[in-house]
Amino acid sequence: MNRTIKKHVSELENTEVLESPLGFLIQNVSKDYISYLGDFLGKIHLSPSKIYYLLALSENNHVSQEYLASVLNMSEGTVTKLTYRLERLNLIEREVDLTDKRKKLVTITSEGEQIVDEFHTVIKGFENELRKDFTEEELLILRILLKKMSSVLSKED
Repeated sequence: MNRTIKKHVSELENTEVLESPLGFLIQNVSKDYISYLGDFLGKIHLSPSKIYYLLALSENNHVSQEYLASVLNMSEGTVTKLTYRLERLNLIEREVDLTDKRKKLVTITSEGEQIVDEFHTVIKGFENELRKDFTEEELLILRILLKKMSSVLSKED
């Protein structure tokens, strides 16, 4: 076992943490993360699905709703509803695809980009808060382990 890990394991006086199921510990972190983001989303009156839509669109702008549905892993009906609502908030725009007039392409507006930028700032603040008590080595190990867990779980689907 790595010396850094041994040191931290020996510092843990609460054996409850060592005996807790991993899923429970991950759920606690996730709950805190969602709560932190929820505060921000509540202030701007957007749901998590709307912000994820805007994030996806900011990375892949000027795309079809079908493409967004596949990227977001949502039904086309759900994406259609989100598109309509975000368009009413002036966070996105739809325009006819010049190569296929039957389709519409979705583009994020400057107001939508501003929200995405604010969201990234909030995420960065949360990340900084999380990182402050970890070494770079510990963060690297954590990332590797979480990716490995995710990979194992996605194979079960």
